[in-house]
Formats: sequence, C-alpha cells, structure tokens
Amino acid sequence: VLDLAEKHGYTTIADIGADHGMLSCYLASKKQIREVMAIDNSALTIQLCTENVVKGGLTDKVAIKLGDGLTPLLNDRKTADAVIIAGVGSSSVVSILSGRSVGCSKSSLSDLGDEFVDSIRKNTNSLQLKCIAIQPWPSWIVHQLQLSSLLLHSGWSFAHQSV
Repeated sequence: VLDLAEKHGYTTIADIGADHGMLSCYLASKKQIREVMAIDNSALTIQLCTENVVKGGLTDKVAIKLGDGLTPLLNDRKTADAVIIAGVGSSSVVSILSGRSVGCSKSSLSDLGDEFVDSIRKNTNSLQLKCIAIQPWPSWIVHQLQLSSLLLHSGWSFAHQSV
C-alpha cells in the first residue's frame, strides 16, 4: 500500500477492521500519508487502537471510528484514496464493500446477485476510492477467485494480485 501511495500520491487511507490499530499507526507514521481512518466494529479493539494511536503520538493523523465496514465513512461523507481490508474472509470483504450481508445461505460468492455488484460500485464511487487493498483470511483460492470476479464486475481492475 505504501508503494502505491508513493507512486500515485495517495494521502488518505481507511483501515477497515483496524483491530489494535498497529497498521493504522504504521501508515500514519509515514510522511506521505496525511490521514488514516481506523474503523472497527468492536468497542474493545477500538479502545486498544486508541491506546496505540495515543502511545504513538499520532492522534493528529489517525481518526478512529466505531462502526461496520465503510458505513462510518459513508455516513460522514468522507473520501479516501485507498481502503485496506485484511484478516477477514472473502464473504466479509464483500459485506464490507457492499454494505449488504452475504449471509450463510450463499454457498459461494458467485451466487450473489447484481445488487452486490451495484452496491460495491455505488459505495466505492461515493468514497472516491482509487485503490482497494485486500488480504482475505482464510485465503481459500476458490473464494479469492470469486471475490476477484465480483470486483471486476464492479468496475475494478487489479494492479497486483497473488493467490
């Protein structure tokens, strides 16, 4: 992400599922990054994130939000150059980007309808995103390929992909 930030001049990054905030702190410590938005849906991890941001002296560069996925950004009408989603399953990535629950009844991401593609396109356009960095876990290859297909149908292309 930092390589892309340098290459393309990205200065605002949203860390979705920020957990303890270590990635957010690392990114905020870099000169080219102007703002990091650390978002998590757990009050406990937001507390840990806040402690780490304060310890790192990064309160002026890291905005911490409690909420689900992209919702805090969309509600605040924020924009970001890049979004990072790491450490969650492919279904969770789709839920985060689309704002819709994938649900347990779907046997695969390829079963999702056009409403998911439309929601991903709408949400990422609203945020004016230029880059989505995703590291799903567990990284089952079939789920990664289905996620890739869904993102391609949503209008995204890949600068780098490895499975």
